[in-house]
Amino acid sequence: MAFCQNCGAKLIANARFCDTCGTPVDIASEAADSSSFANPKISSHPAIDLKKVLIPVIFGIAFIAVLIVAFTFYKPSKYDAYNKSILIYEGSDDNIIVEPYGKSNIEIEGTLIDSKLSLDGTKAIVVVSNTTKSKYDKNFEGYSLYYVSDKISLISDAVLNAQLSLSGDGVAFSKEFDSSLLVSDLCLWNKGKQVTVTDSLNLGYNYLISPDGKNVIYTVGKTDDFSTEYYDGKSVVKLGKDMVPAGLANKAKYIYYSKNSALYVMKNADGNTKQKLGEDVYFNFFFNKDMSEIIFVSDEKTYISVKGNAKKSLSSSILESFILPNSSSNNNRNVIAADTFANTLWLNTNSDIVRVNSKFDTTSVAKKVENNVYLASNGKTLIYMKNDSIYKINALKENDDAVKLVNKITSYVAANNGNTVYYINDDAEVYSQKGTGKAVKIGDDCEIVSFGRFGVFKDKTLYYVSDGELCSSKGKSGKIVTGINDEILGVVSTPNRFFVLIKDGKTISSLHSYDGAKWNVMDTDHLTAIYN
Repeated sequence: MAFCQNCGAKLIANARFCDTCGTPVDIASEAADSSSFANPKISSHPAIDLKKVLIPVIFGIAFIAVLIVAFTFYKPSKYDAYNKSILIYEGSDDNIIVEPYGKSNIEIEGTLIDSKLSLDGTKAIVVVSNTTKSKYDKNFEGYSLYYVSDKISLISDAVLNAQLSLSGDGVAFSKEFDSSLLVSDLCLWNKGKQVTVTDSLNLGYNYLISPDGKNVIYTVGKTDDFSTEYYDGKSVVKLGKDMVPAGLANKAKYIYYSKNSALYVMKNADGNTKQKLGEDVYFNFFFNKDMSEIIFVSDEKTYISVKGNAKKSLSSSILESFILPNSSSNNNRNVIAADTFANTLWLNTNSDIVRVNSKFDTTSVAKKVENNVYLASNGKTLIYMKNDSIYKINALKENDDAVKLVNKITSYVAANNGNTVYYINDDAEVYSQKGTGKAVKIGDDCEIVSFGRFGVFKDKTLYYVSDGELCSSKGKSGKIVTGINDEILGVVSTPNRFFVLIKDGKTISSLHSYDGAKWNVMDTDHLTAIYN
């Protein structure tokens, strides 16, 4: 049974509109969204599709926010990181700009429907439309699917949606779909070789590709009478009925699925090994990168399952999100770029920071913190804000005492190495401070702009807005950055790229730089994030 993206009500078979709230049922995005790891349709709890309700400006800011996590310069001790991420956005002339890191742009004609990055950011897929026909039009022929690595190539036309493996080596996609029957072909592409896995993919439920891109799990049959199958690269293995795929490890070493709103794990596609993990599991799914560990929420508590074994209680509260260094890859699929959840840091719904230790127990690091939390590239130095003050702590050291760095501030950012913080006080003055040393005043009249934050570029330069002007500082008095005359909406730095979101009349665009000197113009009215 499929569920409404807006209110969570059950949808009748082949419904075009929700019978409860009247929201249109978007077949393409329903199938595309449900194929992500982050939000399988396994309970009656509604999943709000923010991409449909946010205005283009927020799309752009979400894009920049994702970049804070996604693009990297440093190699942390625990977390995987990368520094050559592809940037994809819509241009102003009905084209799509694909920008491999530090290389020449590639242009694709058409409208951007979807795009996804590999976990290391060096490979991507782009789904493109070159028609104004609705996906529900009987003459609709589908979208074009491109694969991007060092070069760009067309995988297929007539595509409805697609999914890229974490490694970036494989792509699963549906094509030649029948909107009246809600079925399509499911194809698997891996390093240039393509096979059709089934011609009866059920579009109402998830299909998932393994991290290495060699296997896929999917559903076939009618919406109210479906079964689940697994393709091992050579043949199809039938798994059972009414199983909604939720996660797939390489070679099906671990298969996660839901049935009747409960979450299960199975080892090696063997039904005799299944473990029931929890009831009404929703929203909070987190996998390690080989999917041998899953952290999930059930009955308002948080649990972990390791290597397909029975669940173990982690916390009596909900662990809502994990804390990554700015330099660590994330890809927003609820997959953490690390081998294990041991010694990772989390925020719970009470705004407490907790650590999952090596025995998979949780210990408190800090309580009731505010939103700004920075984990340094070493994976252990944690900087956070509480009661208008900044604190620093070794989050992996048992019983370490937090050190207060600064009092009475309104906002701050931290360098990726964790050595320096930059903050704005109540008088709108901006300061730089290394550790507990003496603060150095950088400038006055520092503005917290509408979107984004002031940011640190390559741990050396702070960019901020003062009296409407973009300014930069390397720990001393700031200087105005010349050549930017438009209204500044957002200022964000990643470890190796710096972005300024600007507005000229009704046109919103972005500037970004690799070196802090030469600026590249992203001339677009609609910046699009690579969320999935």
